[in-house]
Amino acid sequence: MTAIDRQRVAKLLADGDSATTMTARGRALEELVVYLFELVPGVSVTPRNALNAFQAEEIDVAFWNEGAPAGLRMFDHILLVECKNWTAPAGYPELAVFNDKLTSRGRPMGIFVAAAGITGNGAALTAAHEALARSLA
Repeated sequence: MTAIDRQRVAKLLADGDSATTMTARGRALEELVVYLFELVPGVSVTPRNALNAFQAEEIDVAFWNEGAPAGLRMFDHILLVECKNWTAPAGYPELAVFNDKLTSRGRPMGIFVAAAGITGNGAALTAAHEALARSLA
């Protein structure tokens, strides 16, 4: 794996923090996710912010995973990522919608990146943690 460029990561984080719109904040986090995942052997980004055939659901980032031995060999070949670069934690609705996107595409797993975390208590499975637990069942 290639070394992570800390200056590049810091710049992408700063770009998100200084962005003046939610869209720009989100794009900065997407750029960071793309940068980091493409450092993993066998992982490459596909077209971003793609809508489904009905123009109803958008996937922020999708990766093709070759399953390289030094990479993510135990992960699915198609990795879908949802990014939330919000100042507050993402809630139940956002995780439930992402889970629905995965299900409608027949994907067994996805990656949800929330800069401020998710709502609720993991041990008690409250709020967003309930949606996460249900999707893992």
